[in-house]
Amino acid sequence: MRPKNKQAIPVHIGYVLKTFPRGKIDGPSLIEPEGFFPPIFMDPTPPKLDDPSGKQSPDSWRPINPAAFKLMRCVEAMRDLSATLPKISGNLNSPGNRRRFKQIATPLYNFATSIRDLFNELRNNRPEYEDLTVPKMKHIQFFFDQFEQVVPLDDGPLRMIRDKLASHIDKKVFSGDPRQVWRLVEPRRLLSYLRNCIATFTHFLIVDAYAWSRNSGDPRVTRRLTVDGKQVDCIDGDPRRILRVYFVPSPRQAINDICLGLVGQCERLLKEDLSWQFRLRPSHSKHMPIAPGEASP
Repeated sequence: MRPKNKQAIPVHIGYVLKTFPRGKIDGPSLIEPEGFFPPIFMDPTPPKLDDPSGKQSPDSWRPINPAAFKLMRCVEAMRDLSATLPKISGNLNSPGNRRRFKQIATPLYNFATSIRDLFNELRNNRPEYEDLTVPKMKHIQFFFDQFEQVVPLDDGPLRMIRDKLASHIDKKVFSGDPRQVWRLVEPRRLLSYLRNCIATFTHFLIVDAYAWSRNSGDPRVTRRLTVDGKQVDCIDGDPRRILRVYFVPSPRQAINDICLGLVGQCERLLKEDLSWQFRLRPSHSKHMPIAPGEASP
């Protein structure tokens, strides 16, 4: 369903032999003789992705193929991070902010492992995705290999924080010194993991491997986007019975906007962090940031 104040702009490509009233179906007459070209429209409405935390919007895109399912797992983790990061400000190493970063460990780990699952889906099933050429897969492979070297997925501080402190409080944590686990909650390192996750994830957005669907407003009309930017309305899901075609903005644009929002939050936190003090140095560079615990020259 489209907003009432937004009208589709007809785009005449080739020739149109017949147009159909919106929301009305002329039954069997939609099976046109050879040479029929369905009407094509331009829909400039910004794309939306379905958000399961609220009511389902009729014009929101939902994933309908394995690659898009795994892509949306990444989006869900990013949404959780986007909801938490704005609550943090000032000194990142303050007790209150460290507790907030402890909570971030769970969606951050989900984000990192979802990227791995998305990579495995594309690599293992590459022939099923026409746009995923060998050069594109090599491109993604290159950046994913670097990602695995800097973001610990299985054994490492990120999973340790999630397992011992964040998802639940491990019963053995307080049988010893809990600071042995808490010392792993280093805000700047977690932000580094997040920035590397985002940087790697954006390379997956270059591939047109994700299929989507949304409500058409008519139970007999199936609205799908299997080729990026081209929404096709079919009768009863039959690809031979095309009712109309729309040129629409890609759902990947909405995902990219979420990535940009997270990058902005990371930059804000690093800029506001008061744990890095500026001190006067007697060297050629007058003001240099000194990390906590660093000795002055």
